[in-house]
Amino acid sequence: NVFLLFQDQFPKTEVKSYPDWVFAIIVLLCVVPVVSIPLVALYKLIRSRTTSSTQVELNPYCNEGFEVEAQDQRKLRVS
Repeated sequence: NVFLLFQDQFPKTEVKSYPDWVFAIIVLLCVVPVVSIPLVALYKLIRSRTTSSTQVELNPYCNEGFEVEAQDQRKLRVS
């Protein structure tokens, strides 16, 4: 407000109270990201301990499919 400049107490800040729902939204915005990370980690830990060890674990660094395809192409070139 421009009129605040002409008041006697101009440099002082004006205290405003906010409704409770504003504080609830602020708390949710702060808590949800912070709590979700440990909850997902805990879920993955529990999930990994409860799955059977006979389940095949996929290795993202395995290139067996590419190696078989490359071998097939080499065989075609030779013949």
